[in-house]
Amino acid sequence: MCGRRRFRSWRAAGRTTRKPPWLKDRARSDEHWDVRQAAVQELPRSWKDDPETLPLLKDRARLDENEFVRQAAVQELARAWTRTSFVRQAAVQELAHGWKDDPKPSPC
Repeated sequence: MCGRRRFRSWRAAGRTTRKPPWLKDRARSDEHWDVRQAAVQELPRSWKDDPETLPLLKDRARLDENEFVRQAAVQELARAWTRTSFVRQAAVQELAHGWKDDPKPSPC
């Protein structure tokens, strides 16, 4: 069963009050990028108020080896915490830091 279907079946079974014990681990260390991506997308949708969710997403946005997982983490940070100025500020700082030496010219 693929990562997204597993999460949907977990949610459909009414198990969204507690974070599944494997979800955080899957977001950080599953060998398959698509499973990490699905876990990164599911965490803030069902467990936004969990104190471990925001730090985990920041970690995945900065450190995951796969660009699609990093992108999903940034998108979820923007979607779930857009009204939180410190998240916007951190995202802009990380973007500026990460691409300041990018040799590609700006399209503007």
